[in-house]
Amino acid sequence: MTSLDTVQVTSEPTLIATTGTYNKTSAMTYVLPFTDAWVIASTCILAVFFVFGLTANAITMAVIHISPRLKNRYYTFLFSMCISDIVSAFDSILFLYRRTWGFLYFAWPEFFCRLYWGLDLWTSFATALHILSFAILRLIGVRWPTKFQRISSLHMKLWIGTIWTITFLIGFIPHFLFNTVKVIDRENDPSAARWASCSLSNYWFAIWQIYVQIAYAFMIYLPAAGILSISITIAVLLRKHRIPGETVHMKTTISSVTDATTSNAASTSSTPVKPAAKFVKANARMTAAERRWNKDKQAIYQLFLIVTSFLIGYVPLTAFHFYTGFTIDQSNAEINAFDWRFAIVQYIMLRFSECLNPIFYNLASKKMRSETFKMIKQAFRTSHTMETHRTSKGTSSGV
Repeated sequence: MTSLDTVQVTSEPTLIATTGTYNKTSAMTYVLPFTDAWVIASTCILAVFFVFGLTANAITMAVIHISPRLKNRYYTFLFSMCISDIVSAFDSILFLYRRTWGFLYFAWPEFFCRLYWGLDLWTSFATALHILSFAILRLIGVRWPTKFQRISSLHMKLWIGTIWTITFLIGFIPHFLFNTVKVIDRENDPSAARWASCSLSNYWFAIWQIYVQIAYAFMIYLPAAGILSISITIAVLLRKHRIPGETVHMKTTISSVTDATTSNAASTSSTPVKPAAKFVKANARMTAAERRWNKDKQAIYQLFLIVTSFLIGYVPLTAFHFYTGFTIDQSNAEINAFDWRFAIVQYIMLRFSECLNPIFYNLASKKMRSETFKMIKQAFRTSHTMETHRTSKGTSSGV
């Protein structure tokens, strides 16, 4: 690999676009947009995210699947989002190869090039719609709790299945078709020199330009706007429920009934007087209202954490797509290097946000935290028991 500070003649073979083969007799003068240091750093970071994301999401899925306490509508969505994050983790292997060792020429079978693009956009679109649906579900639970109770397990399965089907048709299939492995003449076609070998096919370019304007608007930008709007709406509703609503009225009722009961007791006899029925009823209503408000407060906290994770990953992604869209025909050593680094950084941010998801799920839910710790402790206890049994068995056989 060459340094970006000086233009050097490398030992890399020249790529001949006309024949689609390597000319091994001549050398190619081309400045790679990355250095060994960037490759090593990117590989280490993505490797850590791969291991952590895979482990954390797998544990989260196991906890949701095993625990009876987590069998509800919200955790069904979280389970499905974990699947998306795990698929994205495996797809990061293809991304790293495409941007580094396979940048000049994608030597792996073309299927893996197409698979990378299909999975990348499929999981991105699916994640955006999952979080939008999660926000809608939270809004229904806060604003229309009676209707929320009517949402059955079958409704949830159909909802999630629809998300995966739509995003597969709109995200995976088009990008599986649009992209291919190309042999790029980086000396004679400077405008294409910045692009990786595994990239958009020239045959689909005109259709792709129309596609991205429509698909990204409906699958990324509108869901992002909807998520922010719904989150703000839920916060406003919770504030209204808490301050001027029934809770204040019930506190006043309880206070007045308590005063009246105490006064009557003092004026008649020293025998304790049982609380009035109105007091008991009002106190029960207030307890239920407080319980519901605390539950709703936890819901909005969880939603805001998930939205934060979404923004960490998808704001850089959106910025990168806007940047490449406006500079698609520009190419020189500096632009190529900036484009490569921008692509790497935004992808690292996307993977980072996916690693944050299982952490935020547990931070926002005491129930989830409790079940996660319980499962981890049980796993360690089982492992320790098996190890003890194995050791004792080996000792006895030795005797």
